[in-house]
Amino acid sequence: MSSDRAVPEKIYYHPDALEKLYLPQVDSMSVINLTVERGLPLFITSLQETDLQNELAQRQGLGEISRDELEGVRLQIHKDKTRGKLILLPCDWDAVHSLTREYTQTALYQRSWNTMDLLHLAAARHLGFDGFLTPDKRLRELAETVGFLIP
Repeated sequence: MSSDRAVPEKIYYHPDALEKLYLPQVDSMSVINLTVERGLPLFITSLQETDLQNELAQRQGLGEISRDELEGVRLQIHKDKTRGKLILLPCDWDAVHSLTREYTQTALYQRSWNTMDLLHLAAARHLGFDGFLTPDKRLRELAETVGFLIP
């Protein structure tokens, strides 16, 4: 993180960023280093967890990871939840859906956005996150547009 930027206190990890904690990828170290540096548990929603599990299953289905790797990652996620490294937050999904609709009816409608990404942004906003972590450049720009700090 550069010193001239505001540092977010509470970071929402998009599932693509969470995945980098569990599967080695080109830019995994930046996500891992940020997470270790902060030394805090990660607060997640059922949306993040479900989206992450879906992404992992797709990778296995495409042959990008083996069935054993998939089960190993799922076990590690379970352990991290049990140990308090991942903490599942309750969420008012009606409020999140309302905010998602609001996002689609504002200036954001000028571009085509994935509904899941809008749901993640709305959940992060609803739960009071001020930072949004994603490896997706386009989604980072959208997150900044709606007022998130990008670590």
